[in-house]
Amino acid sequence: MSLKNIHIENFRQFRSLKLEKLSGITLIGGKNGAGKTSALEGIYLAATEVSSKKFEEFESRRRQPESILNVSAKDFPAPWAMLFPIGVEAREIKFNYENMEDKSFELIIRQIDDVSELSDHEQSIVRSHDTSPGELKNILICETQCPIGKPHKHSTLMLNHNRVTQQIKVNRDALPSPHSIGAGGVYFVSTQDWSAINELNKLYSNLKKTAGAYEKFIEIMQVMDSNIASIEILEYRNQFQLHVTNQSGSLPISHAGDGALRIALYAATILASENAVVLIDEIENGLHYSLLSELWEALNKACEITGSQLVATTHSAECIRAAAQNVDDERFTYIRLDQLSNSSTHAEYYSNSDAIESLNAGIPIR
Repeated sequence: MSLKNIHIENFRQFRSLKLEKLSGITLIGGKNGAGKTSALEGIYLAATEVSSKKFEEFESRRRQPESILNVSAKDFPAPWAMLFPIGVEAREIKFNYENMEDKSFELIIRQIDDVSELSDHEQSIVRSHDTSPGELKNILICETQCPIGKPHKHSTLMLNHNRVTQQIKVNRDALPSPHSIGAGGVYFVSTQDWSAINELNKLYSNLKKTAGAYEKFIEIMQVMDSNIASIEILEYRNQFQLHVTNQSGSLPISHAGDGALRIALYAATILASENAVVLIDEIENGLHYSLLSELWEALNKACEITGSQLVATTHSAECIRAAAQNVDDERFTYIRLDQLSNSSTHAEYYSNSDAIESLNAGIPIR
């Protein structure tokens, strides 16, 4: 089942953020720096297994230069340092969230600099996995609690030692799988370069196995180009990628424009898994406003077919309007985030009719 609400504490720029009334289609807006991307990252981190790969993924999404990612351990002591708010002494991140079945989950992430703060059991695990010389510092403890039947607790240690990040699972089998909000998985859609092409190939292969998914995928792609007749994976310059076939012939999707790649990723991610949670940052990027109405109608239908939830951010009033006009009220929520002077974050909620009325009145809600 999907996400109903989430409370985020001491993550990125958030001292405290509560997101409630999350629906089948949820749009998040607000000014630059309000925390739209951070909210998606918080959901992604809280609802999936914490790993060093995720820290690298977050930095890649924010397009940090390689020189920043590879600075010395002295200057940048741990790859997870960016998760904690700058200038805040609290060294514990908390995520509390509830799914549509009213089951609550909690993830606590805290960092320590002294191995003596660990329990005896955890210390023995650390020592058995670390034989390199030097003092062990920069340890991240991730604890997930999940009341399914009876409370379960799953702990993971992340060690950053001699510039090598190592992950150790404690109580590996204590937590039922899947424990996340999306029974079909939680996906943060990336549209960056060849990583997006490779991901699209995998998603396309999965959706071809689901009855009716390919036909719906073609229908969504035809929102961009009504002449599209078929899509298949072909080799192009020693790389396999999707090719779009229309009246002019076959074209690699990397040559079909940024909009085609984005729409294909959105559609394939939703259609390839049932009961998933799909996260998309700045969903309107690369798309002409004239496509947005039909696109939202198609994405909403895809979410209904698969039972999946879509949470996306936007800067666009046209995007908000198109979503509000094409998604039923009980399935739609728009949330505007604002940073307050006391460093807290305020969330204001709009139904589809509220959003449309505010936009018509010229009220700046994006």
